[in-house]
Amino acid sequence: MVGYIQRGLLFVKPTSSQEKQLDEENNMIDHLASSFSRALDIFYPLAGRLAMIENNEDDTASFFIDCNNQGAQFVHAAADGITVADILEPIDDPQIVDSLLLMNNVLNYEGISTPIAGRARSHLCKQWWVFWRSMPRSRCLDSDEKVWCIIGLGTRHRMQPPLPKQNFWNAVHGELVTSTARELIEHGLGWAGWRINNTITSKTTQEVRKYLDDWVKNPKVVNQSPLTSASLLILGSSPWFDIYGNDFGWGKPVAQRGSGHEFDGMLVVSWEGRR
Repeated sequence: MVGYIQRGLLFVKPTSSQEKQLDEENNMIDHLASSFSRALDIFYPLAGRLAMIENNEDDTASFFIDCNNQGAQFVHAAADGITVADILEPIDDPQIVDSLLLMNNVLNYEGISTPIAGRARSHLCKQWWVFWRSMPRSRCLDSDEKVWCIIGLGTRHRMQPPLPKQNFWNAVHGELVTSTARELIEHGLGWAGWRINNTITSKTTQEVRKYLDDWVKNPKVVNQSPLTSASLLILGSSPWFDIYGNDFGWGKPVAQRGSGHEFDGMLVVSWEGRR
């Protein structure tokens, strides 16, 4: 059971000319709500809720998405006295960030009673293997201690035949890269990068299918507790996820902030903006 992956986009307040243009075309809030509604009309499962059926004959439970239009939430709130600088300048996320996001402390299975999609509108490089290699020293690990790196691999293009673009499910497979503290330190950055890259490029259709077949036979629900370890690094997101490409009429986001699904050892890859 893990928390929701939440991304909050931070925009500067629209200029007077932008506000005037938006007001002429449509009220800003109505514009956002309308765009949210149109998107959900296309991706309608996101407007549903998780539903559970208990199978008494074999003491199991089945889950499905009930497309009942109760699973999406739009909130408009005013954060009086809070500026963009109040969020950008602190090294750590200020407490106000938690109150700007909707799904804090909600676990994924709670989608049965909680919206699974939401939008809130409030007023107001190094490569990742560098981090993996730095873990043995920063965590004071023994030289023979195992260290792990978990990467989320997209499987759409790895399947043969490839999955259709219309396929809705999140086709991601977590892959584990293993080493020892001594190996990471002695071999250097190039070796660490090669290990991760080799794991990514060598994934085959057969391995993906076997993973899915094994999961159907023996389903396992991910629990966050085993994911927290001094010797584990989890890589999340990707530069391919164009989060800064969102433009609602007043420019690109200046930053993104998140809450929930963040814990010691979790690294969220984010390009552009101020994170």
